[in-house]
Amino acid sequence: YSEQNDPQVLREVWMREKEKAQAGNPEAQVLDEDFIAAFNINQAVVRALREEYAEKYQGVLYGSFMATREGVRLIEFNARFGDPEVMNVLAVLESDLLAIFQAIVQGKLSDELVKFSHKATVCKYAVPEGYPDDPVKHQLIDVSQIENQDQLYLAAVHEEKGILYATGSRAAAVVGVAESISAAEEIAEKNILKMKGRLFHREDIGTKDLINRRVLNMQLLREI
Repeated sequence: YSEQNDPQVLREVWMREKEKAQAGNPEAQVLDEDFIAAFNINQAVVRALREEYAEKYQGVLYGSFMATREGVRLIEFNARFGDPEVMNVLAVLESDLLAIFQAIVQGKLSDELVKFSHKATVCKYAVPEGYPDDPVKHQLIDVSQIENQDQLYLAAVHEEKGILYATGSRAAAVVGVAESISAAEEIAEKNILKMKGRLFHREDIGTKDLINRRVLNMQLLREI
């Protein structure tokens, strides 16, 4: 995000990318009005930062939103790069990330500079047994059998003499990239099962069953 960019242009870019991303993934539909509402919340926060602190916000800002009977509501904002949301996005970024950052700093960010491949992604995290309340710590893990090491992301681990140990929080993530969410989920699940150690993960993330249940819940919510 760069505040020098016209909000209307940014919104058009968001809408266009959303439509392309959802074209091959009907199970991942987002209502246009919800999408625009989330965008407007982002814009309002950036304006407030400028007005309250007399400083323009330039950088990454992504929100977690929830659709309710009263409309879209914000849960939280993040700007860090260790979350699944970022891993999913960067996995399909075709542009040079450094060039994007430089353009943000210079106020020259443009639609042409940010290009994504229109594929689906699913991120799955492996965490230590007992997580989050009482996780095991300093436990050896082995990620050497992961087929695509480029889509392996290490988190709460440390290395001793070439051996990885989980430290107690989210240990490692894998991202599946494919033409559909279902295919991406299969890739992610296949690879995360190849991690060895006292770890577990949510097998339902990205599955058709979970997505369909979430969609049904939203339909029922909007009918109330």
